[in-house]
Formats: sequence, structure tokens, C-alpha cells
Amino acid sequence: MCGTREADRLFVVPPTCYRFIDMTTVRYPTFAAFLFIATLLVAGCDSGSPNYAAECLDMAGRYTFETFEFDPDAPKFDSVSLLDRLDTARTEVQLLNSCDFSFVYAFENTAQDALITGRYTASSTMVRLDARSEDATELSKIYLDRRILLQRGEGGVLSGDFRKTIIMSDIEEGYEGVGPADGFIRVRLVRK
Repeated sequence: MCGTREADRLFVVPPTCYRFIDMTTVRYPTFAAFLFIATLLVAGCDSGSPNYAAECLDMAGRYTFETFEFDPDAPKFDSVSLLDRLDTARTEVQLLNSCDFSFVYAFENTAQDALITGRYTASSTMVRLDARSEDATELSKIYLDRRILLQRGEGGVLSGDFRKTIIMSDIEEGYEGVGPADGFIRVRLVRK
């Protein structure tokens, strides 16, 4: 035995022999092991059915574009409808009960549709669409970002304004040689 003190006899491994063992070295690993086991038990308590957020269930449905335009800051430019470039019969956003979404659009006079998918979250006032990173190029073709934040309105209306810089000749004839213009993309979706 390393020590003969009375306190040393209370421990299985006398602290005077193994000075690197103290209560924190015993306490933290024990707590971590307990936390790990508790996490496994809670994670294993699945009822078998998905627990979708009530907001997703409330928002689920098909939405069509009522407004999709670029509104430049400069007064010399008029607002330009981006919706006129799209085949509205083949363009829609679908919010699913599972908090997934799909967004399909097609340009006028083209046979191919673009499909964007991702997840969405909803609150009582907002809906946020988060598209997959692979879909960023498809979204940029219609001047939208991967993350789209929309405000909820009455009657199943979703709307948003997004700050953008756009070369006017890319979206409207008659602006050849005109540089980029700052403004807002204005979107208004209505539930079918």
C-alpha cells in the first residue's frame, strides 16, 4: 500500500498512489456514457409513422404563379414580367406533407421542364424553400436563389421580394447595350 492515511483506505485505488485519478476523471466519462445510452433509448422510441410539422401539413398543396416580375430601381426602366417567358401551364410549386417541395418550370416554346426539389419549413408567417445545391443552376436561369423566403398571406397566398442585379437585355428586348440594373424580383404564388 502506498499510504497509510485513513482517507486512503476509503478508496479502492488510493489517490496517493495514482494521483492522475480524481473525481472529474471518473465523473465525466460516466456522465458521457449515461448520456449516450439515454440518447440511444430516446432515438429508438419511434412510433413508425412520420411526425411532420403541423405547418407543413397546413401548407401542403399546389401553387401557381400569379406574379413573377423584375422591378428595377431606376425609374427609366419599367417592370418586366418574367412570367411571360414561362409556360404557365407547366410551371408550379408543390409543397408536400413531408416538408419536401418540388418546383417545375418550363420556358415558352420548349419541350423540356426543369425540376427543382428540396425541403421547406413553415411558420405562421413565413415559408422557406431550401433547394438542393445541384438545382442552383436551374434556379439561376429564372433569377432565383437556392433559398427562397416567402411571406404567408390570406387565402393560400405566398409572396416575396428578392433583391437582384439583372442585365436588362437578358430579360427584355430593346435594352441592348444597357448595363446591369438593380431591383427586386417580385413573386406571388396562389394555392390551386
